[in-house]
Amino acid sequence: MHHIILHQSKNKRFKKDATHVFIPESRKLETFIKERGDTSENHATNGNQWDKDAIKADLFDSVLLRSTDSIDAVHFLCHGWKTGIQFGFKRRSGARILGGFIGSFRPKYVNLYACLTGKESDNFALWTYERLKECYGSSVFDDYPRLMCHTTRGHATGNPNVKTYFTDENGKTQSCMVYTRTHKLFWIWWYLLRTTDLCFEFPFITKEQISEIVTEASEQTGIWQKMRKLRKKLLGF
Repeated sequence: MHHIILHQSKNKRFKKDATHVFIPESRKLETFIKERGDTSENHATNGNQWDKDAIKADLFDSVLLRSTDSIDAVHFLCHGWKTGIQFGFKRRSGARILGGFIGSFRPKYVNLYACLTGKESDNFALWTYERLKECYGSSVFDDYPRLMCHTTRGHATGNPNVKTYFTDENGKTQSCMVYTRTHKLFWIWWYLLRTTDLCFEFPFITKEQISEIVTEASEQTGIWQKMRKLRKKLLGF
């Protein structure tokens, strides 16, 4: 598999979001990809420009001019909202542009490590996915991509509030949460995202495989105590 990683490269004013989150996480993701025997290209995109068209052009150029292999997975590490992502794509028009661009490469996986992009039923991730489906135009549901997004604010790869969009056997768009906060294993899932490579692995495996990993981990001696200790340290409760 060949991966494209697109990450914010400049800190927002008075913040350390790029240097503390997006840049180091893009490097960790790149390491994970190489360890699994895949290839990747890690593109730094200036998410701090005022000119949104310039941001989009920067992103397009970084992929079109530097990518030499077919693209199987695209990863975005940047800020996000219910209505868009930081790289200059906003609302339905931005989702159509982004979906059409990604759809031209027909990747199997699209991962939005971006806050709130999957919040509620009418959101940027859904708009993008619908445009992706139009570009694929396949009658075989397995040919369509999977799109991963986040439904809340939170640390990019460590955010446990994950929604996946996919196409069912009838060609209909479906979505599901990996775990909801009310699920008894939600905090074990959160703990594994913070302490293991599962934060980069789960977009490429099935929900059943994720459930098996999380369930087996929950049965390990002392893991609940470790989880609570880390939760207390990072979240204060």
